[in-house]
Amino acid sequence: MILPVLLSTAATIGFAFIFKIKGISILFAGIGGGLGWLLYLLLDNLGSSFILSYFLAAFGIGLYAEFAARFLKRSPAVLIACGIIPLVPGEGVYRTMAFAIHNKLDESISTGAKTLAIAAGIGAGIAFAASITKLFIYFLSPSSRKE
Repeated sequence: MILPVLLSTAATIGFAFIFKIKGISILFAGIGGGLGWLLYLLLDNLGSSFILSYFLAAFGIGLYAEFAARFLKRSPAVLIACGIIPLVPGEGVYRTMAFAIHNKLDESISTGAKTLAIAAGIGAGIAFAASITKLFIYFLSPSSRKE
């Protein structure tokens, strides 16, 4: 399990360079990608459903990115975009299109539905993490509440 996490961290760092991230933020982006893949692998090995595994991994990346971005004084969007790279279901999209091109419509629809569910789980996990973070900060910040 260590090698896939290290490889996903390295891949995320590579994408951080493509996104023109500079300085220590590159390391934080890589850690986010490795953390997300580690969460996914742990949940998958525990027998969790694939959608829940992707959702919780994306949620973990989202929380990590929100708090790391505050520490770095950067936008969390950059860290999230890099962090979800290992989770993106590129193989599913490829297989969906390959099945459709080869006129295997049943397999195409099945693979496409699974890929869409994964993408929805990732999106929902990130959105949920952002919402929870905003609520957390709102209730902890005395300047945001009027008494």
